[in-house]
Amino acid sequence: MYDLFTRSVERAVLASGFADESYPLIRMHRNDSRFGPAVARLRRDGRLFVVDSQSRGAWYLSPTAMASLLVHSDRDYEVTEQERTELHALFVRAAALTPGGVTADGRLNVLGYDAVVFDLGGVIVDESDLDAAICQHFEDHLPRGSKWKSYSQYANELERRSDPRWYDYFAQAADLGFESDLVARLHSNLISAVRFFPFAVEFVQWLKNQSVRLFVVTGCNSQVLNLRLEAYGLTGVFEASVTSDRGGELGNKEPSFETLLQQTGLKPDRILLITDGYTKDVLPALKFGLVPLLFVTGGRRNRAFKSDGVMPGDEIVLAMMANQKRTAAEFLFTDFRKLYS
Repeated sequence: MYDLFTRSVERAVLASGFADESYPLIRMHRNDSRFGPAVARLRRDGRLFVVDSQSRGAWYLSPTAMASLLVHSDRDYEVTEQERTELHALFVRAAALTPGGVTADGRLNVLGYDAVVFDLGGVIVDESDLDAAICQHFEDHLPRGSKWKSYSQYANELERRSDPRWYDYFAQAADLGFESDLVARLHSNLISAVRFFPFAVEFVQWLKNQSVRLFVVTGCNSQVLNLRLEAYGLTGVFEASVTSDRGGELGNKEPSFETLLQQTGLKPDRILLITDGYTKDVLPALKFGLVPLLFVTGGRRNRAFKSDGVMPGDEIVLAMMANQKRTAAEFLFTDFRKLYS
């Protein structure tokens, strides 16, 4: 029998399936002196797993999430052979309940879905250095006569008002008085700042060759998205996109998924969503019934000028979790090759 605090820690992890130290429910517990002993006891009993992410601190995982990680990762995690066998069986049972099912070699069957939806930044590419460099240029070269003291002041005001121009560099450049071709030139000059995740593009092309319907749902602005897809060699690969200015909303993917379902007529449980974001993507996807696959080593590393995106506050995340039945990310991966090779 566990004490109340230990049960609370377990529920915090089970609620999200996967959590790192930035997650609200983990932060609320980990500053308590009882957190370490509670985690140790739950780990000993196989109720949760803790993994050193090597770069982002500890990961806290439910047994199902850990089982998926073992299947779809290139790393060797510290589990016993008995645990590995039991966890693999757990994964197969969980994956078998999804519309896609499992492959012959016991992995999530990504070809068993009618469509695969990608987030772009943080999944296929890390654009945060590019975004930070563009914002830095705006900061350093703010035209004389601008009513704004700095670009930071301007961007913060856009965020405060949830103005979709926060994601639209073309509209920002026009507002601030820059020349009309500046954004395209900056993308051309700074393209080397973009980091492609290993085998992500190859995975997308493999799905395309298998005649899988592909979509993008992103907080990016549509004009910026088209510019970037062209720069990345992905023009024409995706059937359609939902962006913050076309069917979406700043910092909230719920309207985006609703738009996707309305425009495509696809059944939500026949859609596999590949994303790096739990709070902005996985939670709303589960609300609408999509099947999320979380890229836990993805993400946007450069946080200058908030180039990792607008994040919902803790109170919003907790309210979303309290208002829906399914909240846990059960299927994870760290290596695109584990999904198709």
